[in-house]
Amino acid sequence: MAQHLNELKNKVENPQQALVDYEQRNSIMNLGEKGSIAEQRLVDLSRDLTEAQRDRKEKESLFQLVNAEALVGSE
Repeated sequence: MAQHLNELKNKVENPQQALVDYEQRNSIMNLGEKGSIAEQRLVDLSRDLTEAQRDRKEKESLFQLVNAEALVGSE
């Protein structure tokens, strides 16, 4: 049973070590939990940027409309 347990342990550890070796050889950072936090932050910032850009465009359109109406009214 101990031998079987060692075999199972090796089956788990060998692929994990191979992954670590591959990451090191290819300069890949495994951020683990921090990676998912960073990814979520990036998604949040991207969403906020899109919302801010949409808001700016709406306000620019309103500004241009008000200016156009002011020009027509002054004629």
